[in-house]
Amino acid sequence: MAISQQAKELIIELYKQNNSIKSISKLIGISAPTISKILKSSGTQIRTGNYQSLDIDINKVNELYSSGLSTYDIAKLLGCSDEIIRKHITTIRSPKDRNKLKPESISKISQASTKNWRSDEYKQRVKLGKTNEYYDILRQHGATNYNKTLGKWISTSEAKTIISNRVKQLWLNPEYRAKQSVWFQERAKRLSELAALALSDPTKRQEWIRKLSVISTTSRASNGWVSTSQKQLYYILEDAGITFSEEGTETRICPFYVVDCIIPIQQQMKKPLIIEVNGEYWYELPHIVVRDKQKATYIRKYTDFDLLVLEELEMSNYDQVKSRLESYGITLITHKCITSNLQIRAITEEEARIFYSIFHYSSTVRSGAITFGAFYNSRLIAAISYTYPLRTQSASRLGLKLSEIMEISRLARQTNIECKNLASYLIAKTKRLLPKGIRKIISFSDSTYGHTGGVYKASGFINDGEIESDYFYLSLHGRYHKKTIWDRAKRMKMTEYDYAEKHNLVKIITGPKTRWLLTL
Repeated sequence: MAISQQAKELIIELYKQNNSIKSISKLIGISAPTISKILKSSGTQIRTGNYQSLDIDINKVNELYSSGLSTYDIAKLLGCSDEIIRKHITTIRSPKDRNKLKPESISKISQASTKNWRSDEYKQRVKLGKTNEYYDILRQHGATNYNKTLGKWISTSEAKTIISNRVKQLWLNPEYRAKQSVWFQERAKRLSELAALALSDPTKRQEWIRKLSVISTTSRASNGWVSTSQKQLYYILEDAGITFSEEGTETRICPFYVVDCIIPIQQQMKKPLIIEVNGEYWYELPHIVVRDKQKATYIRKYTDFDLLVLEELEMSNYDQVKSRLESYGITLITHKCITSNLQIRAITEEEARIFYSIFHYSSTVRSGAITFGAFYNSRLIAAISYTYPLRTQSASRLGLKLSEIMEISRLARQTNIECKNLASYLIAKTKRLLPKGIRKIISFSDSTYGHTGGVYKASGFINDGEIESDYFYLSLHGRYHKKTIWDRAKRMKMTEYDYAEKHNLVKIITGPKTRWLLTL
C-alpha cells in the first residue's frame, strides 16, 4: 500500500509530539515497521531505550549490587527502571557469577540450619519426612527433582535435559524403533475394532453420543463462552433493569442443553423465558440446525419455558429487539435525565463496539478511534468517536495537515433515554479533550436516516457542502449500513449481493450527505 506524502508528514509530526511508534500505528492503522521505516528514511532520529545514553555510574551499580541490594532497590535509588540496572549488571558480571550465593547468604543459611538442628522437634520432623522449609530452600535455588543416579537434587531444566537425552538414545536403536512401531500399529488396530464393535450396537451408540453430549454441555456451562450477539442481548437487558441469567451453569436446563439466557417471571410475563441468539455462520451448519430443532422441541414439550429465538442480524436493531421482547410481556423502560448530571470519560474500544452495535446504524467502530461516553448513574447512554480522516483530501482542501483535523466518525445515543441537548452537550465537552494541535472537526449528516444536522448547527458547525450519494439495505427488521452487510458477507465467504439476496435485503440509494465543519 502506497503511503501518501501527507500521511508521512502526519506520522513524523505525531512522533515529534512524543507519541510512540506503537501508539501511532494503532491510531492511524499502519504497521509499526512501516512507520519506523518512514521515520528513518526522513532522517528523523529514532528514540531508543539504550541504557548507555543515560548518565549512570556503572561502578556504583556494581557496588550496590554487591552489597546485597536487589535490582529493583537500585533502580529506585538511582531513579531509573530495573531493566536498565539489569543490563548494567549483565555487562559487568556473567550469569554464572550472579547465580552464586553471596557469603552473607551462606552465613544466614548456616546459622538457620544450626538453630534448627538444636531443636528436638525439628529432628523428629526430619525423621518423619523432609520439612516444608527444606523443600522451600531447594525451590528457591531451582532444585526440585531428586535424581537417584546422580544422588542429588537437580533443577527442572536439568531433569528435562537428562530425559530428552535418554529418549534420543533409545530412538537411535533400530530394535527399539521397530518394537514401538509394531506396538502403535497393534494399538490403533485394536482401538478401531473396539470402536466399530461399540458403534454397531444402536444402544451403545446412543449411549456414547449421549455421554459426548453431556461432556460438551458441561464444558460449555462451566466455561461460559459468550458471543458478541449474546453480549448485545445482556447489555440491553441489564440496562433495562431486567433480572436474567447469563449462559452458564444456571442456564443448563437438562444434561444435554445449555441456553443463552433465562429470564424469570417478571413484569407482564406469563412464563419464564428462554432466549437463544443464533449466529449466522455456526447456526446454519447442517448438524447445528438439527441440534437446534431438537433443543426447541425439548423446550416446548418438556419444560415450562417460553422460547424466543433472535437472529444475529436482529441484534443490530434495538427497536426490533424491544418489539420482540414486548410480545412476551417484557417492557424496556424509558429513562429521563439532565445533562448536568452526566459524567463524561473515555471508553474502551470493546465498550464502544457493543454500544454502537446496538444503537448506531453502522453497528461498528472504526479502528484507532478516540471514543468518549456519557454516563448517567454509571450507565453508558451516549458515545462519540473521533478519528483522523481516511481521505487526505479532507485536510488538503482546507490547507491543513492530517494531524490538524479530526472527524466525528460515530455519534449515537440510547433510544430509551430522554435527555435534552444530549448530543450537542457531548460534542461540546469532548472537543476539549482531543489531542493538541487539532484545528478543525468535520462530520456528516445523512438525510436518508432523518439526520438534518440540527445537532451540528447547535454545536457551532457550519454547512460545508454536500458529498455524493451512497446506499444502505432495508429489511423487515430495519435498516443496515452497507459496511455491516459487507462485513457479514465476507465472514460468510459470500458476495455482498448474494448475502443481500439470501436475507431478502433491499438496496436503497440514498440522497447526498451534508458535510459540517467546526473551527476550534
